[in-house]
Formats: sequence, structure tokens, C-alpha cells
Amino acid sequence: HESSNINYHLFLCLGLKTVKECKASSDTACGVLEGNYCIDPYEGGCRAAQKHTTCKPGHFIKHPGLMYGQCCPMCPPGTRVYRQCTEFTSTSCVPCIGSTFTNKPNGLSYCFPCTVCDQGLLVKTVKECTASSDTVCGVLEGNYCIDPYGGGCRAAQKHTTCKPGHFIRQPGTDSADTVCENCPENSYSNGSSTSCTPHTNCESKGLSPVKPGNSVSDSQCGQNGGPVIAWIVVGIIFVTCKLQELIRPTSSCTVQVLGGRSSAC
Repeated sequence: HESSNINYHLFLCLGLKTVKECKASSDTACGVLEGNYCIDPYEGGCRAAQKHTTCKPGHFIKHPGLMYGQCCPMCPPGTRVYRQCTEFTSTSCVPCIGSTFTNKPNGLSYCFPCTVCDQGLLVKTVKECTASSDTVCGVLEGNYCIDPYGGGCRAAQKHTTCKPGHFIRQPGTDSADTVCENCPENSYSNGSSTSCTPHTNCESKGLSPVKPGNSVSDSQCGQNGGPVIAWIVVGIIFVTCKLQELIRPTSSCTVQVLGGRSSAC
């Protein structure tokens, strides 16, 4: 065990790791730890490794992963590497063209393609692509972003429509969906307003309730018919009595009036 620990620490110091254990018929196979490269290849493995070159800010490693990586100056945003540096020349850069861009100092041999704002994904172009910045897409009206990216949006979704019996508690924005809530008791809404309307109080208006309100419709009221009907009946009785007087002046008549009482003509 002590021997194994020594070997393990030795591998770490040499930038190596065990990739295949030693057997009676074969030796240990060592591989390179991440961030290192092999300086002593041996029988399909490696006996010693060394850390990659660390470049100062604004530089990149030429041919990373190879021995003795050389640091080259980066190309500025809006350009890419055309020819890497040598011992005698600096990095050669060329502009990004044809709807491509780079937005950071880089050591890339290519530029990134500009994003296309797809109206099928409910987004629109709000800022065109340049050689040094990508397209910025915004949300079409009536939608909210579900895939934010680079200060813009790659895809959106329609705002929720509140159903009847609900009101809009929080209107939708470019970044958030509409929030709906149930109407409180004794009120109603068709779902398009930011508050619910109280049911009409029929009695307070001198009307009779015809149909109670619910969360989607108002109360229905009707005219109070009792007093009107009573006066109509009284009028009919009065006219009847007068007609009887004209026909039989000497006779008397008695008519049953509402409430069970008798009235003489």
C-alpha cells in the first residue's frame, strides 16, 4: 500500500494518472492529467508530463495540447485568426464577413454565424447583427420570452388568456406570463378585465331577483309585479261595478276583493 501511495504521488507530480493497472503479464499504463502534455512517451503510455503553457491576458495558445504550446496575440472582436503567429511574426487577423461575427478577443480560425430571429418562434429583430455583435431578437407583442439569450430572446410563447370567472391579477410582459385569479364571491368577469364586477343588488334598485349571478354573469332582475297587479284587479272591479250600476241601477252587487274581503258596489 505504501508503494502504491508513493507511485500515486509520483504520477501526480509528473502530471500522470493510471489508466491501466499493473498485472503479472503487463506493466502499469499511465495517461496524462488534464492541463498537461506528455514529454516522455513510453509503450503506448507516458512516463512524464508537463503543464501546458499559460498565456497572459489577450493571448491564446497556438496548437493547444501539443508540446511547448506557443502563445500568440488574440484577434480583436469582429475579426478571426487568418494566420497564427510564429517566432518572427504576430497573429494575422481578418474581418468577419457574410453574416458572421466574433464579440470577444479570440484565437479562433472562424467567426460565429449570426442568429436569425424566427417569427415562427414569436420573436423579431430589434438589433441587426454586426461583425462584432450578434443579432438581438425581441418578443412579438402579446407574447413572453421562454429562451433568453444574449440580452435578447430566441423563442417566445403567447400570454395566457384568462378564462371567464377569472380576472387578470398581473398583466403579461415581454419576460413574464399573464397571472389569472378566480373572481371573489358575489362578483363576475369575462376574463378580459383586471378586476371582477360586483353582482347587481336587485332589491337595492327596487327590483325582484330573476336569476342569481355567478362567476361569469351578473344577476338578472325583473320589475316587482305584486302592487301593479293589485291595482289592475281593483280597477277591473271598479269598472265592473259601474257597468252593473248602469245596467241595474236599483240592484246592489258584492265583489270579492283581494285578501278575502267583500266590497259593495
